[in-house]
Amino acid sequence: MIYSKTYSINCPLTLTTLSPVHGLPSLAQCISMSGSAFVCSLQCTALPQCKVVYSHGCNSDGSCACSYCNALTDVAFEDNHVQFFLHTTEIGTNTNEVSFPNGLVAGQPLLMKIYIAGTKIILNFISTVGHSAFHTEIRFYESSVVSNSYIGYTWGPENRYTPNFNFYQGQELSVLCVVTSAGYKLYFDNVLFKDFGHRWPINDISKIRISNTGSGVAKFLSFSA
Repeated sequence: MIYSKTYSINCPLTLTTLSPVHGLPSLAQCISMSGSAFVCSLQCTALPQCKVVYSHGCNSDGSCACSYCNALTDVAFEDNHVQFFLHTTEIGTNTNEVSFPNGLVAGQPLLMKIYIAGTKIILNFISTVGHSAFHTEIRFYESSVVSNSYIGYTWGPENRYTPNFNFYQGQELSVLCVVTSAGYKLYFDNVLFKDFGHRWPINDISKIRISNTGSGVAKFLSFSA
């Protein structure tokens, strides 16, 4: 794991396949190197399994200590002076469902921009047999966020969270879901709302769907993985 506050943002990465994120990452399966951030980013983008580029300790000549990593495990968004880059590919635009033929993997970041409409918004990770492996609802009628999943062939115990509820109709919500070996970490607009332990094998998840009740249509404005 890499966890360091010695960082300079004077090493911009300009490749369009990399998405900038402000926050301090916790990483795994990393290869470290010395050199420019650009070279480090090339190393990552050449490897499909590489998910994160993290440059730190950059000098005025552009040389940096740099790591490219196959797994993101957490983000401390309160350390917003730090910047790292996610290597993701857009797999859905203006849709309510995206597919994962090979399932999910631990360390995988999922970036979503969600359009909110209706009285209840449902984010559903669906297994190959059609069961909910991770199911989260934003409930406007009770100002709460509720998560659950199937365990075998029945629903498990419900996990309810009543945050400082500041969602609103027509909102474009930025969502980061970090898939770890232990569970899902779900961030709404850089705030951790859910840390939900796995109850279903992640390699058996075949699709992620968003739906709603009430008027309007909830959808993924964009989805990258």
